[in-house]
Amino acid sequence: MLTKDDIQNLIKEQKKIFITKDDVKDIKSDIENLAIMVQKEFITVNDRFEKIDERFEKMDKRFDVLERGQEDIKLRQDNVPYRFEFRDLEKRLKKLELKLNF
Repeated sequence: MLTKDDIQNLIKEQKKIFITKDDVKDIKSDIENLAIMVQKEFITVNDRFEKIDERFEKMDKRFDVLERGQEDIKLRQDNVPYRFEFRDLEKRLKKLELKLNF
C-alpha cells in the first residue's frame, strides 16, 4: 500500500515530466536567442563571402591583363625569326655579298 510520502514523491516525479508555462516561455526564449545568434553568424559569413567575391573579381581583372600581355608577346614573337633561322640567313647573306663583291 502506498504511503502519503510515496504519493507525494509520485506527484513530484510527475511534475518533472510535465512542462509548465514557465518552462515553455524559457524554451521559447532560448530558441529565439539561438535564432538570433545563428542569424548573426550567417550575416558574418555572408559578409566574408562578399569580400572573397570582390577579391576574385580583382584577380579576374588581373588575369585578363596578364592574358592580354601574353597575347601581345605572342604576336611580337610571330614576327621575329628564330635565332637559328636568323643565323642561317646571315650566313647566306654573307655568301651573296662575297659573290657580289659587296
